Amino acid sequence: MVTGWINRRWDSWLGGSKVQARLNKIRDGKKVRRAVDRITRGSPLWFAIAAITLSAGQVIILFRIATGRATNRGQQLCACLAPAIFFSGVFALVGGLAHEAIYGS
Repeated sequence: MVTGWINRRWDSWLGGSKVQARLNKIRDGKKVRRAVDRITRGSPLWFAIAAITLSAGQVIILFRIATGRATNRGQQLCACLAPAIFFSGVFALVGGLAHEAIYGS
């Protein structure tokens, strides 16, 4: 899973680098605080909404940048499953409506 890979490789990418210092500065900035608060709130709903609007990898990386902690297994599953379930439902609805429009009832 991509999200587990991100968590395993994070320290080797950024450990002690200038990038890590820059991320810490961004993390403490006022502009980022609102978006970060929504993702890091702990609610699976907000995590799922973020994953639907962005992507699983982006949400995991944003969480890691914002908090400095790795995501847990539940957050990883939520980030991966929420977009899949949401878009499956959307496309099933669109397909059903298109079928009705083309073939009638």
